[in-house]
Amino acid sequence: MEYHRLEEGIRRRLPWLLLAGLTGAGWWISRRASRNDTTPGLPDRLVPMEQARQERKWTREALRSK
Repeated sequence: MEYHRLEEGIRRRLPWLLLAGLTGAGWWISRRASRNDTTPGLPDRLVPMEQARQERKWTREALRSK
């Protein structure tokens, strides 16, 4: 009898648990993706250290092309 009540409780909460899990996974993946985004032309989305490295590279190229 106790097992049946437990099973019913799980069955009732399962959709919400799945929704919460998928939401959390999607948030985590999007966070990782935006942190590692090194797409040219989007310097504002780069990690600060990566952005500084990119800016030094652009400065070097600009000085070299003069």
